[in-house]
Amino acid sequence: MKLALAGVAVAALVLSGCSGSSAQPDASCDSETLRSTFEMILHDSDMTLTSVDAVECSGEWAVVHATLSGDGASAVSEPSIFERVGADWVLKAPENVCGTFALGDARPNDAVVPETLWESGCTSA
Repeated sequence: MKLALAGVAVAALVLSGCSGSSAQPDASCDSETLRSTFEMILHDSDMTLTSVDAVECSGEWAVVHATLSGDGASAVSEPSIFERVGADWVLKAPENVCGTFALGDARPNDAVVPETLWESGCTSA
């Protein structure tokens, strides 16, 4: 499921560059806004957003704990990391924003995700 979400993240990055002002106009960090963004990203995939279980925000970053289903697999709950870019939320690949770390280590110095969101967004990603 994580590999499928990583593919969706890459597609989302490409689409966000082309979306201009047609994307969500209100980039507030709340469950409804991020649900709408997530559903838009998943629209052309085989995955479905079953539920948004929690949203954590810090500055221009958010971690969305969501349950996804699709590809004939059971529903899986996992965090997804978003960055606010202008008026849009952009899904980020954990390998690009969580830094270089080994399981059990503290937040790495090269992590881009804020310290307050790193553990919940990166240690299970």
